Amino acid sequence: MMNHGSVARVTAVYALSHFVVDLVCVSTLLGWIVPGLRAWDWELSAFAIITYDMVAFCLQLPVGALLDVLGSRFSQRAALVSFVLVGCGAACGWADGAMLAVPSVGLVALGNALFHCVGGIEVLENSGERMAPAGEFISTGALGVFLGGLAGFNSMPWVPALMVVLLLACTVLVLTMVGESSEKAGMLAFSLSRRGWLAVVLLALTVGLRSYAGTSMGFPWKAVPGLALSAVIAVVAGKAVGGRLADRIGAVAASAVSLGAVALLFPASWGNVAAGIAAAFLFNFTMAITLCSLTRLLPNAKGMGFGIASFSLAIGALPALLGVRMESGSGLSVLSLVSLVMLELALAAISSCGESRGRHRGVVCRQVGRHG
Repeated sequence: MMNHGSVARVTAVYALSHFVVDLVCVSTLLGWIVPGLRAWDWELSAFAIITYDMVAFCLQLPVGALLDVLGSRFSQRAALVSFVLVGCGAACGWADGAMLAVPSVGLVALGNALFHCVGGIEVLENSGERMAPAGEFISTGALGVFLGGLAGFNSMPWVPALMVVLLLACTVLVLTMVGESSEKAGMLAFSLSRRGWLAVVLLALTVGLRSYAGTSMGFPWKAVPGLALSAVIAVVAGKAVGGRLADRIGAVAASAVSLGAVALLFPASWGNVAAGIAAAFLFNFTMAITLCSLTRLLPNAKGMGFGIASFSLAIGALPALLGVRMESGSGLSVLSLVSLVMLELALAAISSCGESRGRHRGVVCRQVGRHG
């Protein structure tokens, strides 16, 4: 494993690149593709948004598995390819968001999926038992999506030039990390006990429920731009802080603090700004916990583990994207408690797998409950 300074550098580079990739993709989608399609048909523009979300996240499962097979020597090249794909897709959107909507959506979604998998694998491979780096890598995407939406909705003319500069900057940063990435031979191997598979299923369900609840959090006060930005900052901070808290007190305790407190805050969140921002902050603590738990169950298939988490996020968000939302604080409290029970059961199953590794050959698990 790398020293702490190198891990911090890899995490910082991929976290910044995560912000840029999501910024470029969302600003292209909402600033050029959707307006162009809306002039033809409103339903086409809505379909483009849903298609982008589903493709970008669901593709991460097969792409992650493929990267596991290829090994780390392809990671840097794959990151650079992802920037090219996103740039080409954005260029298609900027050229003609309506006529070139299909290749534009396809390219930015594929580039987004490839980058997420590369960045996730690199950060997870280098961070060892620590969950904090994963949380920090994930956290920046929310800010990129938010600012990308602002740039897109306002159709700012200087956005394309800025996006090109940012993508080039990310390319340079990734190129400067030669020799700092972990060396991992190509491998897609896993062998889990029934408890291990149960943990995988429970973690995937937890991610899906959290995704649905997070997409349903349409607090009315978020219509005020400053308050909306505060909520996004709370989401970013929650994802980053959650991993650090899990490293300190363990995943079991951090999950209980996060989802237990959120269940108490949700009923007041629709009318109380402070409660809503606190809920957004605490709710995202478990992002790093579920992701790291999945990849520790699959230590030789981290890309696949990352892909399972992303696939679950997409499926969980789909009902809300289609308009089926739970606009009730008490309902979201129930979902939080259900998520907490499933997550704690998953962590208990992982801990049990860890304790029985010596008795069951081929079972690959880590004692997440103890190490966090």
